[in-house]
Amino acid sequence: MNTLTQQRDVQTITAMLNLIESPDIRRKVEAALRDEQVQTDRVLTSDESGRILGVSGRTVFQFAKAGLLRRVKYPGRKIGGGFLESDVRGLLARSVE
Repeated sequence: MNTLTQQRDVQTITAMLNLIESPDIRRKVEAALRDEQVQTDRVLTSDESGRILGVSGRTVFQFAKAGLLRRVKYPGRKIGGGFLESDVRGLLARSVE
């Protein structure tokens, strides 16, 4: 992840935290974000997902259309998004079995 993306993510999270009116809830969310045990699940593009699965990005969209992968969207956006890395790796594990 490049520095510009990280800075944008931090700004977005900070803005979202400022929208939380309850100080108790805000502290809990901040603590969860600082917790090193929290694992983040990356959102992959169709091409990145395809590289993991050994198929094209277009095939990844076909998998999603068939219900094999769940498509996620970024909050506040109508288009854009991708596929959770855990879902992609889960599909790969199921296909290997």
